[in-house]
Amino acid sequence: MERRKRSKKYARGAAVLIATLVLAAPMPVLAQGAENATQARALARVTAEVSPDEQQVVLAAKGASASSATSLVFDVWAEEAGEEAAVRRGAKQLDDGSWTSTVFISPETPSEPGVPRYCKVAGAVHRLYNPFTGQHLYTSEVGEAESIIQSGWSYEGVAWIEPEDERAAEPVYRLYNPTSGDHFYTMDSGEYDALSEVGWRPEGVGFRSDPDSAQPVYRLFNPYAEIGTHHYTTSETEREDLVSLGWQEEGTSWFGAGVNADGTWSLPSGNRPLSAPGAYHVEALAILDDGTETPLGEATFSVSAPSASASIVNVNEEDASFDVVVGDVHSATGVAEVLVPVWGADDQRDIVWYPAEPQEDGTYLAHVRAADHAYARAYTAHAYVRAGNGLLVNVAQATCALELQNLVYLAGGPKTYTLSIVNPGPASSVTMPTWSEDGGQDDLVWYEATQEGDRWTATIDATNFLHSGRCITHVYVDGELREPFSFTVSPKEVLTRRQRAIINAALNTPSIGYGYCAGWVSIVLMNAGQPYNLSDDANDMYYRLSKTNLDELLPGMCIAVSTHSHTPAGRRWGHVGIYLGDGVVVDEFGYIRRSDLDWWVSYYGDLVPVRFGFLEY
Repeated sequence: MERRKRSKKYARGAAVLIATLVLAAPMPVLAQGAENATQARALARVTAEVSPDEQQVVLAAKGASASSATSLVFDVWAEEAGEEAAVRRGAKQLDDGSWTSTVFISPETPSEPGVPRYCKVAGAVHRLYNPFTGQHLYTSEVGEAESIIQSGWSYEGVAWIEPEDERAAEPVYRLYNPTSGDHFYTMDSGEYDALSEVGWRPEGVGFRSDPDSAQPVYRLFNPYAEIGTHHYTTSETEREDLVSLGWQEEGTSWFGAGVNADGTWSLPSGNRPLSAPGAYHVEALAILDDGTETPLGEATFSVSAPSASASIVNVNEEDASFDVVVGDVHSATGVAEVLVPVWGADDQRDIVWYPAEPQEDGTYLAHVRAADHAYARAYTAHAYVRAGNGLLVNVAQATCALELQNLVYLAGGPKTYTLSIVNPGPASSVTMPTWSEDGGQDDLVWYEATQEGDRWTATIDATNFLHSGRCITHVYVDGELREPFSFTVSPKEVLTRRQRAIINAALNTPSIGYGYCAGWVSIVLMNAGQPYNLSDDANDMYYRLSKTNLDELLPGMCIAVSTHSHTPAGRRWGHVGIYLGDGVVVDEFGYIRRSDLDWWVSYYGDLVPVRFGFLEY
């Protein structure tokens, strides 16, 4: 009997780095009487039926050979990618003995993900990928998966299966980093608590680990990434590939179910949606208990692609803008939206995805501002159509150039800005004197610009300003005034003379003893040359202050409560300190103490709202 070795690939997305999982199956044993592979492929009738709205494809295998199979899977691959890129789909057996599996075309519909036989749908942990940031998310909640996919994430199928008996399973905790957007998973309750204390948002139990250690889930760390730094996988091949690309192994994090309670064997893979239109091949394979694969038959299907054209019009050199028009839009399943990514930098670091608005003539238009792209001079625009079935397809592209000259623009902030002049012509030096309008040039600083290609750029430090509001720059090219420019800085970016004096005095005024917080603040104000009243206590100061919104808190302000519950003196007189900035409060506590702002507000504000401001007498 003929034997052949089959090799299949599971496409797996990883943060920034893409690893490929290759499953090598044992040599299949062909059915009795089959003399070659062609005969073997006729052992079952395989069909692939695409729904009219192209939201899904229903795969089916019927016939005696299919009915007698212990387990059955479908391998699906895009024609242009080849069989080596096949993705395996778990199938379910129906009462009539046939097998079926649903392949989702639309990324927005991962419900009923078609997990393999013997695995509960409710126990499936779904894997999702953010193509824009490289992050992965793992969730057992289909509703959460659907919601995230609607915001642009890709559905990558079932990552593993949770154990059926939750009572015997151990929790895997999930945390969220609101700064980076990362999720982190751990069974270590100590690690969970420690991360919660340093800013991670605790999200409770994400899913559970199998106590029988059936399917290890490996954890890896990318030391070169800032987002999507951790990855979790059940695939040893994916783990090895990522390690070869620089990821660090961090061992086994937890275990997913791989062996069923009744001892039967099941595939640890699930159904992820198709990612592109085109022609596809399907092959049904029977799986024996020992993992032997027998091909039973094949089928084909296709998913239609939208089409469109793109052109650039209304190029405005003076306004530094242009419009991208997407026309001749056709889609068999309708048009959900048209998006236009545009970039000027070679590495696409300035890429912006513009939603194109529908026009009365049937076209779609996106307005592009050079200001969103650091005033680049050459632009590339692609047109993407999201079809009615959810597929987002690149359908056209266009390019244009802007002949910008002597254009001054500001970027960055807060506190640090870059000020540039584009294409000023031949020059040996560019200087940019800058000052705040309210001070009459009392904070004037001359900045020397450096040349970067066709532009000259200087870094403006807003902390040099003594006044907030409108700030003015004059751009000199080889000593000749070329362009005036103005911009606005907020009070949070500026330290006025008063603020600098108060902060300097707070850092240099020694302690006068425990219980004299208001007296110390009065001395600080005196040393800073500010009005003060030595007879005021913290309670008096509290009622002289009026601000309560922490967004208005500025360095150098006094911060106070009229009462707090932690000491008898505190209940009667309250407490007062000075805010230094950068989240730090300094106060008198028998010694000069520095405290975290959030802690100070929470600790002393247990009875009354914290107030703050500049003391006025």
